[in-house]
Amino acid sequence: MLTLLLISYICLSVLTAPAAPSVTEEKARPAGELSAEEILASSRTVMHGLGQLSGTSVLNCREGFDRYYARGARVFEVDLRMTSDGQVVLRHDWRGGWQEGISELSIPTRDAFLAAPLLEKYTPMSFRDLLLLMEEYSDICIVTDTKFTDAEVVTAQFTAMLNDAHELGLSYLFDRMVIQVYSPLMFRVVDHLGHFPHYIYTFYAEGFNGTEEALRERLTFCRENGIEGVTMWSWLWRPSYAAIAESSGVRCYVHTVNDRETAEALLQSGVSAVYTDYLVLNDD
Repeated sequence: MLTLLLISYICLSVLTAPAAPSVTEEKARPAGELSAEEILASSRTVMHGLGQLSGTSVLNCREGFDRYYARGARVFEVDLRMTSDGQVVLRHDWRGGWQEGISELSIPTRDAFLAAPLLEKYTPMSFRDLLLLMEEYSDICIVTDTKFTDAEVVTAQFTAMLNDAHELGLSYLFDRMVIQVYSPLMFRVVDHLGHFPHYIYTFYAEGFNGTEEALRERLTFCRENGIEGVTMWSWLWRPSYAAIAESSGVRCYVHTVNDRETAEALLQSGVSAVYTDYLVLNDD
């Protein structure tokens, strides 16, 4: 209950903020830079939460990015949460034990979050840090996981993200992001705010019964709205989906797969890429 109240407070503070963010002159997109769609099309894995370290998944830390980038990963999923001062940071949830003084009952400001190492040794990141990382590494694609579908929370999250990009002059980097949406309503809310170039429709939040009819319905929605891919739990995947997706022009992804043989079999059966905690299938 306290968490829900705090989320409501954050949303209200963001949506009613009187001052517009300072805006830096927008930087030009480098010539020849690939889009998210192009990078994702050439990748077989999506690193879940920037990749696992020390046996712990979804840390979303700089060291995770560095490790898996060095191994050849180029597509990274990040989990995004709002701090108590209405800013966006990379964090899966506010579980206790990862950062001193931070928990579901003690959600930090952005500065406090960045000052507390993860597991006492890893570097936490804000959305601003992520944008600067993307500017430095022009060959990576980011898939967002913002968790919530409530329109007020979604509006607050994406408004804060857009503000960060405008303040840094890095709005062009959204062309190397794939925005995960979890329902048609969320898609409409997000697209109204930013009309982002690339989307994936992920099924876990609203349920997916696994029938071909249900898949066709979702793929039709994707095709009609320019959504480039769908994501489902790996155990829901059926090889028969491949032809249905191909006829719709929509790619299919599955999560989360950490067994190499399973991942290879899924890819051979028509999955475009797998979300994974630590597999990099081009690092042999």
